[in-house]
Amino acid sequence: MKILLLTILVTLTLSAFEVQKADTHKRVVPNGQNLHKIISWSGMLDDAIGAVVNIRIYKNDKAIGVGSGVIISKNGYIVTNEHVVHRSDKIYVYLHSKAKKIKAKLIGTDKANDVAVIQIRSHNLNPIKFADSDAIELTDLVFTIGNGYGLGKTVSQGIVSALHKRELGIYEYENLIQTDAVINPGNSGGALVNNQGELIGINSAKIARVGVSGIGFAIPSNTVQIITKAIIENGKFERGYLGISFKQKNEGIVTVESIDKKSIAYTNGIRVGDQLISFDSKEIFTPGDAIYILGLKQPGESVIIEYSHKGKIINKIVRLGKR
Repeated sequence: MKILLLTILVTLTLSAFEVQKADTHKRVVPNGQNLHKIISWSGMLDDAIGAVVNIRIYKNDKAIGVGSGVIISKNGYIVTNEHVVHRSDKIYVYLHSKAKKIKAKLIGTDKANDVAVIQIRSHNLNPIKFADSDAIELTDLVFTIGNGYGLGKTVSQGIVSALHKRELGIYEYENLIQTDAVINPGNSGGALVNNQGELIGINSAKIARVGVSGIGFAIPSNTVQIITKAIIENGKFERGYLGISFKQKNEGIVTVESIDKKSIAYTNGIRVGDQLISFDSKEIFTPGDAIYILGLKQPGESVIIEYSHKGKIINKIVRLGKR
């Protein structure tokens, strides 16, 4: 299976990062009352479209790729994908297709989740509003916004096709939203929004294979918030260390495969062969579940581990160390 990362190849301080939280909305079922009218989402999506930027990257003064980004603060912080900017020595941002290019500074990246933060010198920008990606549901209406094929901002419509897609082999830490909304090369780093124009994900990849269409993936907005906040504060996202590896023993059962005897896990009595039941009250059914939950924890943060040791259920609060 070929996974295509969607960059086109071409022939902060914490206080400065103010997340715009979205309101909670009730879902409605279309009743046909307005079907005789022209239906348009322009009024709902205008702000979101305005918050998406075009990115062009250069290496040795040669343009080598294009992508997309999303404005997340008034003072110029923009989130995009790590794979959009990782080969560049210069990054330029276009606020819209007819705008002049603005040189951007790379603040930091997290390759393991394919997230990067850049910043432009600009004030009073209109950042996108973040929705709670844990609250989205299958078949929710969504839109992709990005610089598809380098042609400028484009918008496509679809639905949430699947949630919590893990162990796809795209990134080290995966919990992806799957959508059938069109995601083309150049859309990497662009926005996946709901019909209120609120960010639920950052577009990142799609399956590229003959006969396959409508399978694209986005990084959930909640993941994006955690990582971008750390990058803006520290220039990077550092993960905490528990000191164990996992294996799938049977369907739905994950056990400890190996353990670092100098780790905090060993100190707290966890041993090889113990069954992991939950982290932070979230059930563990696959190694990917455990890896993803731990992957959003930083050194010094705690995780509540429920596990079975020789048939006895144990709950412990463990503070993660440094790698």
